[in-house]
Amino acid sequence: TLRVGCPGDLWDVELVVAPCEGFRVRLCGQDVVFARERIRCLGAEASLPPAGDLIRLRLLVDRTSIELFGNGGDLSMSSCFLAPDQPGCVEVAAGNDGLDIRELTVHQLSVASRSRPEGPM
Repeated sequence: TLRVGCPGDLWDVELVVAPCEGFRVRLCGQDVVFARERIRCLGAEASLPPAGDLIRLRLLVDRTSIELFGNGGDLSMSSCFLAPDQPGCVEVAAGNDGLDIRELTVHQLSVASRSRPEGPM
């Protein structure tokens, strides 16, 4: 298991892997699971065959949702959840046949201003 970006709960994650039997990405205590050309996230499931010779994921995560984009937009999934009280890490775990990660980029996002701006808008 590879752990990056600790601690946090606002993420922009890009993952590119060679075709494989399966892997798991854990974000804010929630699993995104890829197995046998299918992807599962928070109860939703969809087909995600490799595009060319790669599987590309982009995951946008905040405290209540995961936005998943597969293969440059071929797939789009949105799911809501209740985040744990404690910030976590981004974890990537290989299936039984290993995982050839070609690219992994993790950006920790910052919170937008919570105060109202003063003066006219």
